[in-house]
Amino acid sequence: MSIFPLLSALLAFPAAPQGGSFGFGEAVELPSSSPQDADHAAVAINSDGDLLAVFSSERFDLSPRAFQVEAFYLSHLGSGAWSAPDAAVNRCLLGSAKSQAFGLAYEACRKPDVVAVGRDFYVVWPRSSEDRLLHRLEMARVAPDGLGGFRVDAPGPGVGYVVDAQIDGQVAGIMPDLVEVPGQAASVAVVYVDDELQAEPLREFDLRFLRADFGSLPPAVDGPHVLVDSATLDDTALTTAPFGGKVLPDVVRDDSGNLVLAYESYVRSGHLGAPADIGRVWLTWFADSGSGVPVPLQSHEFRGQRRSDPVRRPKLATSRMDATNSVSIAMMHLPDQQQETDTGYYEATWDGTTITSVDLLYPNSGALPDSMPTPVHGATLRACLGTRGNEGHTHLVAFLQSLTGGLISIPATREPWRPASDLMEPGPSGSGASTCVPITYEAVSAAGPVRVFLRVDRR
Repeated sequence: MSIFPLLSALLAFPAAPQGGSFGFGEAVELPSSSPQDADHAAVAINSDGDLLAVFSSERFDLSPRAFQVEAFYLSHLGSGAWSAPDAAVNRCLLGSAKSQAFGLAYEACRKPDVVAVGRDFYVVWPRSSEDRLLHRLEMARVAPDGLGGFRVDAPGPGVGYVVDAQIDGQVAGIMPDLVEVPGQAASVAVVYVDDELQAEPLREFDLRFLRADFGSLPPAVDGPHVLVDSATLDDTALTTAPFGGKVLPDVVRDDSGNLVLAYESYVRSGHLGAPADIGRVWLTWFADSGSGVPVPLQSHEFRGQRRSDPVRRPKLATSRMDATNSVSIAMMHLPDQQQETDTGYYEATWDGTTITSVDLLYPNSGALPDSMPTPVHGATLRACLGTRGNEGHTHLVAFLQSLTGGLISIPATREPWRPASDLMEPGPSGSGASTCVPITYEAVSAAGPVRVFLRVDRR
């Protein structure tokens, strides 16, 4: 049930002659070649309704610090049905832990992102050496063949095109996020993090920006440019450095083609003249001509519930059909005290002069953590996915702000975590959906390891 009322390797993956399928509201597990956990999934839907889900997975059978990036291509079969995941048919290894790209034993390819432009999918991921001293950013294109199969444009199996070979990602984790380039059918842009000052408890990072044009191969790269200089994410007084990736940029385009960026910030009193410890998420609109460095237009900040509280993991969503330069933004209010995490959920609009925001009033429990939010933003649809509960007892939930105004639970296997989504409107031809929303999340599989699960919902 739905919750919503040739320089490349040309790696070819033909369609299977027969196979299963799944439809709206059905959750399917994406098998991994790793015997350990899979995590950090992202999903995109293309103009034909095909899906590409990407995720990283541990390869601790090789090394305690080895990871790989995998992808599943699931073609739309018509009438709201998709090809079922089959590791032998529609799975590919984009970032291998065994490529020896740095000339060392094993590597870490982690935290990928994916965006669809027309029929094609573009994927980005960081690669790090086993000792985490060497880092680079890689990209590949996954191109459907229109027959249920696909090819991967990459320099070779398990490696991507290097778009930035000089980057420091030891602390922040690079954390790339992709967005389309308006008017350029084979181009995408990526925002990611480069470590700068690391003088604990003070930390500064640059947000880099580049465009990659896959009109010819290898792709032509414009950049990297410094989009935000010296973004602060200091250690807090009580919880010290945030766990995992840091700064966590997220980027979309508004109806006018402007670049809209959100990222997390924490500054200690006195650092760069700060009057106090301040946690916030920055939301900035940029004018983007399609070349060179985008120009900042206006910024807006979302503060913690108390000024010194961290605000983490901003996520953006928008629609080209809502007839306004608005975005939805969700984030985690992470108290620096012994209290529960809350979700903040807002709509922000740029009118050409100023940014205004409206609190969409996410119904936090108060007694249980509300965490890992990701917004869904359509022409009229406003919703926010997330998790509720403590470790060992989490549930996947959806706040249907524009529909019922209520919070519902989404059926999922044990311990769902880190939902991600995309949106297509109208839905694929013949699907009967005015809006199509693919969702991925992590959960404990029946076999034991954490796996990525995928479902598609409609309105």
